[in-house]
Amino acid sequence: MADIGIDEDFQKLEEEIAAMPQLIASFEQQDGIKEIIFDPTRTESLQELYDATGLELDVVARESVREYLSQAEDLVSLHQGVKECDDVLKMMEEVLYTFETDLRSVSQDIQALQNHSKQLTMRHTNRAALHREVSGLVEQLVLPPDLVRTILDQDIKDEGYLADLETLNFIAHHSEDLRDQGVQSAGDVLSVSQTLCMKAVRKARDFQLKLIFGLRKPKTNVQILQNSVLLKYSYLNRFLFINSPTTANEIRVHYVETVSRIYSGYFKAYINNLSKLSYTIADKTDLLGMPEEKKKAMFSQKQVHKNRASVFSLTNANVHAATAKAAPTLSTSPTFATAVSDSPLLSTNRATILSEVEQTPSIIPHVAVQHGLKYPYEYVFHSMVRLLVDTAYAEHMFIVEFFGRTMYLDPETGMLFTPIFTKILTMITENLQGYLAASYDCLGLLLMIGIAGFNKDLLKSKRRVSIPPLETYIGTLEQMIWDRLNKLLESNIDSIKTATPKTLGGVDTQRLGPHYVTRRYAEFAASVHTINCIITGTSRCMVLESCSVGSPWARSSFHQGKPR
Repeated sequence: MADIGIDEDFQKLEEEIAAMPQLIASFEQQDGIKEIIFDPTRTESLQELYDATGLELDVVARESVREYLSQAEDLVSLHQGVKECDDVLKMMEEVLYTFETDLRSVSQDIQALQNHSKQLTMRHTNRAALHREVSGLVEQLVLPPDLVRTILDQDIKDEGYLADLETLNFIAHHSEDLRDQGVQSAGDVLSVSQTLCMKAVRKARDFQLKLIFGLRKPKTNVQILQNSVLLKYSYLNRFLFINSPTTANEIRVHYVETVSRIYSGYFKAYINNLSKLSYTIADKTDLLGMPEEKKKAMFSQKQVHKNRASVFSLTNANVHAATAKAAPTLSTSPTFATAVSDSPLLSTNRATILSEVEQTPSIIPHVAVQHGLKYPYEYVFHSMVRLLVDTAYAEHMFIVEFFGRTMYLDPETGMLFTPIFTKILTMITENLQGYLAASYDCLGLLLMIGIAGFNKDLLKSKRRVSIPPLETYIGTLEQMIWDRLNKLLESNIDSIKTATPKTLGGVDTQRLGPHYVTRRYAEFAASVHTINCIITGTSRCMVLESCSVGSPWARSSFHQGKPR
């Protein structure tokens, strides 16, 4: 055992000796040791230095003990304070640990409350959604007592009736849909709502017929009554159309019959009065190649010259000046209205009605009769067609809003324009046919073609409404006028072809002017060119085509729309 101890000591000594160089190297870096060991000026030995250092250490140790003893009470107090602080900190540690435990428990409780709150929120959301669905379903299936009393007892004119009627219509059809989906409670509601709808249908039918028959009263302004009264109850027609199509069709038939009768009466009286206000400008003797012959005035042996040149000129239309008694505000071109008098001819321009067709008012017959005025037929034609277009436009807009576009454009019922205006269209056609059969006024026919074209384009271009039957009808009138115009042009051409130098006669040397046929042709060509410059679109091309039918002189008179 002793040998083992000695070996261990030697081993430690060897380890210390082996570590000595490293230790010396580390101490060499310290300034104090480095100065002692390596300073060549020092004469003390290491033993002396060791002893001196030991003495200094003893002095320092004694100084430290003395200083410690002098501060012993403070150190004891400090120790006691540290101990107390340690106890306080230990107690705080226990409190904080308890607080941490409580906080952990509170956090768990908060998380549990959050989960419970989410569950409650989800339940509330689901119940609110279910409440909305169920309440909406109940509201759609329940007929409020006030609504039932309104439908059964109140008058349609009473405030709120139409709103309740719309609600009843919705409940009736919605309950029918729910019944088809398998909702059993909807069947009971459906039977009650359908009963109420039938009673409302009978009441709406009687009310609508009363309003429609009210239009038949004499001196009733139909359009004012339509816009101020009938439109307020336009929903009744949609209600009838949905719940009783037969009743809705009955209302439509009575309305068409009533309005057609009223408008037909108005137009018949108006057209008859207009016919009395027109005068003839040309007759069958007013042709380009017809000789200027002298005719005796009736009940007189006096010979008079017939001024056929006025037939071919726009600026001398055989129009008399209005007397001083005539009102100047009857037309924008009052010179075309003539008073029955012996006043001389005035220079006028018939083309004014075409260039100012939109501003030219319709003829008011009783005012014209009062002032003894008469008009060329193109003014009569303008008044008839313009009144037709205005009336058809107003009626179209009313029908679309009153009956609803679905019923108005229904394939079975069709558009209501034709049944309402058939008689009126027939009157206008017959009046125009009567005029065309005896008309020899080519310029008047050209003016009427321009007027018809303007009124046909008026709906689409300015009022932005399409009424196909009316557009087709005006096109038919245009074609009728074109047919008559082509025949008249052929008659004028034939009059030139069949004329002979003997029948035409020579140039009147006393008047120092061109031959009357030359004058007629020049005036006619200039008038046609003037009208052609005013007319636009396809009508202009048709004017050129018609005025050149089989005629070398007419064909050579135009070059790109301009007379040579």
